[in-house]
Amino acid sequence: MKILNQLLLLMSILCSNPVLHALNLLPSNTILLSDIDDVIISKSFFLSAVAQVKNLIGDYKKDKNGIKESLQDKKGNTINGITFHLLYHGMRKPYLTSHVAWMVNALEKSRCMINGTEKIYRYLKDVKGYTIIFATNKDHISYDITANALGNRLTSLASKVFVAHPGNSSEFIAQLQAFANLPSTPASYKEFLQQTLTIKPTEMILHAPDRKPTRHYYEYIENHLGSDKNMVFIDDKVENVVGFKSLQSTPSAQRIGIIFKDPVQLAQEFVNLGILSEVDDQQLLEEIRYPGIWGKIRLLYSKTRSALTI
Repeated sequence: MKILNQLLLLMSILCSNPVLHALNLLPSNTILLSDIDDVIISKSFFLSAVAQVKNLIGDYKKDKNGIKESLQDKKGNTINGITFHLLYHGMRKPYLTSHVAWMVNALEKSRCMINGTEKIYRYLKDVKGYTIIFATNKDHISYDITANALGNRLTSLASKVFVAHPGNSSEFIAQLQAFANLPSTPASYKEFLQQTLTIKPTEMILHAPDRKPTRHYYEYIENHLGSDKNMVFIDDKVENVVGFKSLQSTPSAQRIGIIFKDPVQLAQEFVNLGILSEVDDQQLLEEIRYPGIWGKIRLLYSKTRSALTI
């Protein structure tokens, strides 16, 4: 009876979604593209608290649905990237000008890894052999600071990183440069802006000409990685996943999007796609679904209860 139940469970797993499993998303033909913020790394309490300062600074506007907020300059240009947000605030608020570089460093260094996602990606890369690429709206400066703070735990996961740099209009950049050229502007601001505007892409870190969710951003990545590979894109923002899925899929190369909620949900999405297996990758899945000491107790209780009912 026990063997029969196990066989039925295995059949239900393999047959639960035949369309997805038929995609055959193997390490040899599939690239995993992942956002960073709120997928791999999370805001610390410090960063979440500091983020509320925007309500005092002003200039942030909500969209027509009253949900998504964006920062715009006086000419209506949307400002993207934490580095450029703070450069703008430093230009507008004299009491912040000399502290911009410090604030960017403090904010980005305060981020921490999401353990469950890190464990999944590490397993997919080191054990299964999948290629992982970071696709972020971070600017190059903020990514470097975060990468240096988190070290190998973050940087060793990805083969390449696509950042949105500078990711802002030339008109807005000209405003920053004009402000930096004023004799009264602090030297620290001038130096930080110069560093931000002159930083170059590297073999590892590439500058996308636009930012998510624009099609131009994703096409730039596709052109660099090759259109013949399957791509699975993970992001916590719905609009970014929708933008990615607008890329054309072909019978030989699929474009699949996952809206990230938490590591447990992400692991299940990979199971649904056939990238992870309930049988072959059982230990990893149990570690993700039942983390920590209390998780192990829950898992033991669940297994004991199942054994008693068979």
